[in-house]
Amino acid sequence: MSGGFSPSDAAMEGFRVLRRRPDVIAVWVGLYLVLTAAALAAGWQVLGPDLHMLLTAFQAHLAPSVVQVFAQKVRFAEMLMTPFSVVVQAVFGAAVLRSVIRPDSRNFAYLAFGGDEFRQFLVQLVYGAVMVGVTLAWVLFVIVFTAIGIAASGVSSAQMGKAVLGAIVAGGVIGAAGALYVGIRLSLAPAMTFAEGEFRFFESWSKTRGVFWRLLGTYVLSALLALIVSLALVVAAILLGGVVYLGVGGPAVFSAHGFGPELAAAAWPAVVAGIVPFSLASVLNAVLLRAPAAHVYLGLSRERG
Repeated sequence: MSGGFSPSDAAMEGFRVLRRRPDVIAVWVGLYLVLTAAALAAGWQVLGPDLHMLLTAFQAHLAPSVVQVFAQKVRFAEMLMTPFSVVVQAVFGAAVLRSVIRPDSRNFAYLAFGGDEFRQFLVQLVYGAVMVGVTLAWVLFVIVFTAIGIAASGVSSAQMGKAVLGAIVAGGVIGAAGALYVGIRLSLAPAMTFAEGEFRFFESWSKTRGVFWRLLGTYVLSALLALIVSLALVVAAILLGGVVYLGVGGPAVFSAHGFGPELAAAAWPAVVAGIVPFSLASVLNAVLLRAPAAHVYLGLSRERG
């Protein structure tokens, strides 16, 4: 393997984890099912009491005030679930890294809740903050640059709209490329932090020096593979849910009651049936997207020390 890693080989690391430890994948899917069910139950507690009112509003051609109240509750539920979701991502992310970097670990299904997971949580927070900062800085730069350029060139008011639009499009393309570059250069931070047992973030910048294009190829390939797997499982979830919905007489309930609580009750079995392939898709997606970075880190570490 030249240069520490091969993009095609690294992109397949997630599949090697699946082949090596299918029992672990089964545990992760089961745990994800439980967590998803708990999230749905919590969401039902917040949104369920107003569901009948919302369905009635649909029948009344979407009364804006009712929909607005329900949307506010949805945002509230999302706000409550965000910290929980970040913690779950940190735990599952650490488990995937452990399966690649420490495959002989004695942790049950590579799961734990300790220092490694806390550091992954910190890496997620810092990574998100940095990417937001990069985006905001670029937006500010585009605004200032556009204003200065228009003022200096003396563009007429008739051409102002085209000039601004052109600047926004060009700035958007360059900004997206810049954010992609920064994101890839910092992408080994989770694997470095996990492997070295200390918070590592900007050290990823030096670790990825000279391998940007191979990293980009690795992530593009792994993303395409994850997309194919996810789409297949989402289609399976929709088909399975549809079959269950037909089996419990959902169309007949809809014909008799329209958008009412009876329809919500009839749809629940279909939702529950669809959760299984959706959970499998979520777990496989995490493995296929996170494992390649760990493979790359190990390859570069062996090459560069």
